[in-house]
Amino acid sequence: MPALRPDGRMIVSGPTESWVYRLGRRIAGFQGPYHMTTIHHIERALGERLARLTVRCLPPVLPLFRISVWRRPL
Repeated sequence: MPALRPDGRMIVSGPTESWVYRLGRRIAGFQGPYHMTTIHHIERALGERLARLTVRCLPPVLPLFRISVWRRPL
């Protein structure tokens, strides 16, 4: 179990690796596999031990980043 107070919250954010994100990375000059693990992989792993409270994508229309809030299961 992560070191988290019983009433604590953990905020996690990361790139979505969507086609929009990859296009922006290419325009900026980055090439190759930049992120080997996506935020979706990380959230799946967290979901095995923690309870997700909320998730938000930024910007909402073409999401580039996900932000989620987690707590210990009840």
